[in-house]
Amino acid sequence: MIPPIDQARRYLSKFDPAVSGQGGHDKTYHVACILINGFGLGIDEARAVFEEYNQTCSPRWSESELEHKLSQAAIAPEPKGRGHLLRNGVSFKFGQSDKPRPMAPPIRRDEPPKSFAGKYEVDAFADIPDPIPDATRELIRAAFAPGEGIRIAQAVSNSEGKEIPKDAGVTLSREEWLRKLDSNDGDVNKFMRTSDRNGIFVSVNPLRIGGSKDADVTSYRHCLLEFDAISQEEQWSLIKQSGIPATAVISSGGKSIHAWVNVDAKDRSEFNERVKLVYEHFAEWKPDAKNKNPSRFSRLPGCVRGKRRQELLAVQIGAPSFSEWHAGLTTESVGQITSIADLLAFDPSTDQNTVLGKRWLCRGSSCLVVGQSGLGKSSFAIQAAVTWALGRPLFGITPVKPLKSLFIQAENDFGDLAEMVQGVVTGLGCTPAELKLINENVIIVRDTVHTGFEFARAVQRLIDRYKPDLVWFDPLLSFIGDDISKQAVCSQFLRSWLGPI
Repeated sequence: MIPPIDQARRYLSKFDPAVSGQGGHDKTYHVACILINGFGLGIDEARAVFEEYNQTCSPRWSESELEHKLSQAAIAPEPKGRGHLLRNGVSFKFGQSDKPRPMAPPIRRDEPPKSFAGKYEVDAFADIPDPIPDATRELIRAAFAPGEGIRIAQAVSNSEGKEIPKDAGVTLSREEWLRKLDSNDGDVNKFMRTSDRNGIFVSVNPLRIGGSKDADVTSYRHCLLEFDAISQEEQWSLIKQSGIPATAVISSGGKSIHAWVNVDAKDRSEFNERVKLVYEHFAEWKPDAKNKNPSRFSRLPGCVRGKRRQELLAVQIGAPSFSEWHAGLTTESVGQITSIADLLAFDPSTDQNTVLGKRWLCRGSSCLVVGQSGLGKSSFAIQAAVTWALGRPLFGITPVKPLKSLFIQAENDFGDLAEMVQGVVTGLGCTPAELKLINENVIIVRDTVHTGFEFARAVQRLIDRYKPDLVWFDPLLSFIGDDISKQAVCSQFLRSWLGPI
């Protein structure tokens, strides 16, 4: 069995050095992601290989620049699981490994980067990065998880000379497409190119095998962002400055660049909301409004299109997640404008934001459970989470549906939690089907490490992973990491850090 660090060295031996002015920053960040996410290396191991690669770069990156890229790679989402490039059967899933691996500390900031402000100076002379080699396989590995279906279709010219999909396309598993590519040296043109050389399309989201419609989408992961009214240089400049979380950025081989924005929505409703936010944010630059549906076709990189190629320009760039990107935007807002007419027209009985009771708790709102030590706050919280997970009322407070709870706690050990959960399910007289629903809808995480800003970032990642309806902190004092009697401390922790999440 070849150690992961040696596998990483062999893999990187095929990479050209990063050169300033030729997409060097993006290429170096890509290498950091390969080390941390692709081979599942710890920071110390990754640093050693990263420094070896740095010896080939022109100019060499400083130590702080290398550390920054490793830190960013360590918190970047990885849909395929950490260690997906390993060739010895070992893989790392989110938060799990064969042995503890140190996580780089998050970049501490009380305010979002200036690039989140939504005020961009679009550069008509921006350097577009060099194409990433082996683009078709790189895109498939970056954007789709094992077992997911990928829809690909050939392009043809219609009677008006416009390039359109030849048909609904073919949806095969990620593994099947990679097998086809592997048997053709990674060149999709060898088995899919048309005589008209019109390129090839690919859907931005996974679909069920054989599917072709929006209803067949199995994960609402990406939305397509494309601009037709500005040059490619301006498009690249805009995408980079905005900090939008992009799994892939693709040159279409024509006049536009396609960004696969990682909206990571839990369902179609949230997908539509997040797509609307993206398009409203970039409205000044007139993004193509036809690209809003989840099964939308983009261009498959690595394909010949006329005298040019569809190229992969970048993978995994921008903010670590959509929610972090959007949280950065909201800090620049002056607040929500409310009109009296809207207030008079509001019907509380049909409020779509209601989560519990008759607007007892709504989306984006919070509730404090306060009591003396040992009074039973934790037991009450567990009972509430379990009861609402079944869609049942608790003390007259009825959930709008069975609710998923993410329970983050620091006080109770495994035995304490077991006693509480067993007591609740016994008292409720749960059936086997209800126990299965509880198991799916109540996620308990024990965190005795993170406090303050680092805790908020950890919460962000957990929410992005589990997409709960309710999040519980038990007890709040364990996570604030400072003097809770101080107004400034509470405001920063609750309002500035947890509020946007």
